Amino acid sequence: MKYRRKHGIIFVTILIGMLLTAGCGKAKESNVTVGNKVPQLDTSTETSKKKTKGSDKKQESEEKTEEKKDVYIVYRIDDETQTIRLQKVKNGKFSEYGISDATAYRDKYGEFTSEGNITEGSPVQIGTANQEGKLSYIQQSDQVWEQDNVGKFSIDEEKNMIVIGKTKYYYDDSLLVFLDGEQISLDTITGNDKLRVAGMDKKIISVNVTSGHGFIVLTHTDLFEGGSISIGGKHIYKIEKDMNVEIPEGTYQVTAANDGYGDTKEVTVKRNETTVLNLDEYKGEGPKMGKVKFILQPEGTQLSIDGKAADVSQPVELKYGTHKLTVTSEKYGTLTRKLVVGSAESEITINMGTEAKKDKEAEKKKSSTTTNSSSTGTNSSTTNSLNNKKSSSSANSSTGTTSTKKNSTGSTGSSTKKSTSENSGSTTKKSTGTAGTSSTSTDNNRLKQISDFISTILD
Repeated sequence: MKYRRKHGIIFVTILIGMLLTAGCGKAKESNVTVGNKVPQLDTSTETSKKKTKGSDKKQESEEKTEEKKDVYIVYRIDDETQTIRLQKVKNGKFSEYGISDATAYRDKYGEFTSEGNITEGSPVQIGTANQEGKLSYIQQSDQVWEQDNVGKFSIDEEKNMIVIGKTKYYYDDSLLVFLDGEQISLDTITGNDKLRVAGMDKKIISVNVTSGHGFIVLTHTDLFEGGSISIGGKHIYKIEKDMNVEIPEGTYQVTAANDGYGDTKEVTVKRNETTVLNLDEYKGEGPKMGKVKFILQPEGTQLSIDGKAADVSQPVELKYGTHKLTVTSEKYGTLTRKLVVGSAESEITINMGTEAKKDKEAEKKKSSTTTNSSSTGTNSSTTNSLNNKKSSSSANSSTGTTSTKKNSTGSTGSSTKKSTSENSGSTTKKSTGTAGTSSTSTDNNRLKQISDFISTILD
């Protein structure tokens, strides 16, 4: 009996050891399974971070690409330091880059062009800069319109408005104006200048004075006061004491004459410079007479000089000075002109058809100017209102987009973090808690079964 009890105890002990080993193994297996879920979630977070970083890099790349498409105005090109200073049209900010022999110059179509075609005031787009800050290329912008040789314009600085022909444009404080490569003030431009204007939509972004103006100052005018000065045959003024005349730059035949005295000389007017004419050099020996040959068109046209009928079948002798011409034609009616005689011989052609057309255009322009002057306030007010409205809408649109991006990014980011951290934590805790409870319950049941079995054997 003792022998059987002894062997029974040994058998039970071995059996208990086997059962406990099996139970512990399952518990460990359960713990390992639960524990593996946490690293998987961490890996997901790392993947999310990598994706976010990749997205950020892609966004940075897109921003750099967009940066290349920005439009700039060339502010200064310094050949000595090999640098170019640019103003960004979008925000008016300045930046400076290096240029070298490797920097390519392109026209708006992307074809190579001379670097001389890109100057101060040119609207451009730029390539990337290398480690030394030198640009790969500079290209004339294809996003900008340009008008050259603009002569019919008006500037209203109070309303920040420039009218070219009949079209109204606006500008802001970032507008750059250049003359001979140097920045100048907008108020130095006059109606005698020729302009090259660049803009985007209705906004003017740069102005270049391509043909400027100079001044002619008259001295020693005593003998000629009351007479006339003719500059190039187009600009005729009554001579006054020490007068100052603004004239487009260029070379002209200038005639000064009065009461038989006068002369004609070639004069060059330089941009932003003053040319002094001493009229003592124009009087010569007087009084003088000049012979003028008149050619009248169409046939049958009649001419009166200073109120007296003139025989134009031969040259008419006139005293140096100013004379009033009255020309009459059955088809075109009557017109008057001023003639300044200041040379020994001259020839004048008067085509009534051409002259009548000029008079109509001048009258139309005068009428248009008067109408525009009376309605400028209303029109400009409406234009400014529309511009402000468009500008405000754009700003709101831009702000809205930016705001949306920020909110979307922030919301997504916080939602992802919250979802990852809270769900992972709760999942981990629940899984761990459930696994622990299940393992303990199983072990207790098995121990109870073993205890009952041992009791049975011992009994």
